[in-house]
Amino acid sequence: MQVIIIVICLLLLMQFGGCSVNINSLDRQIETLSLKRSIITTRYFDHVLFTNKTSVDNVLYVYFGGDGNPWVNGREKALDPTGKKHLTLNLMAKTNYPGIFIARPCYYGMGVQVQCRPDLWTYGRYSEQVLTSMAEALTLIMVEIPHKKLVLVGYSGGGVIASILAERVPNVAALVTIAANLDIDLWTKVRGFQPLYNSLNPMNITVINKNIISIHLIGEQDRIVPNKVTLAFVKKNGGLVWRYANYGHLCCWQDNWPEISERIANLVR
Repeated sequence: MQVIIIVICLLLLMQFGGCSVNINSLDRQIETLSLKRSIITTRYFDHVLFTNKTSVDNVLYVYFGGDGNPWVNGREKALDPTGKKHLTLNLMAKTNYPGIFIARPCYYGMGVQVQCRPDLWTYGRYSEQVLTSMAEALTLIMVEIPHKKLVLVGYSGGGVIASILAERVPNVAALVTIAANLDIDLWTKVRGFQPLYNSLNPMNITVINKNIISIHLIGEQDRIVPNKVTLAFVKKNGGLVWRYANYGHLCCWQDNWPEISERIANLVR
């Protein structure tokens, strides 16, 4: 797999003059976290998958990461949107429950696919094209491991992905968002960003099934996604809000994730 991604980066170097994924650093992190990497192919994109090595359980946690680095210096569209923090991978590695991380199209070295274009990680980062492929990837996974209850866990922009997928795939028992910009119109307005004109806004399309446990985690020190952005979604759709007074957007979710994930598990079972 490392050879494949190195080849991808070499192609990026030849075609675009750069590859922002630090392969050695990511590989070391994956090895440290004891995660397994693979690729799943939908009709639209190849998606990188990471799975943990926990015991068999009737509940599968499905993780979706943040937006990464879609822009360079806030002005130029990035050639590769993959971030460097990988917070969601750390969360998955810290839980005692089986989990799988589904990367978005064109992330984690998949940007050389001909269908990849900057709109898919900038203005269209939550587009119908992205969501359709993500839903198909998860559906294909469920064919291989049927009859599992799903807990969808989305961090930051991954919470947008998770909230929309909650109504598109079967067997979802719970939706968990962490520091998520669930009203993207309000989020871009309060942050002074250009509207994500080619993206789906959960506020406009999502009606959470009442049989799905909905939990939204917010850090009261979060300046990236102000609390009112998440709370606007909760006001419309309901759900539990878990507040963490000293948390920001990144800090300190992974420190207490074992306890938080156990609390979630107690509600799902």
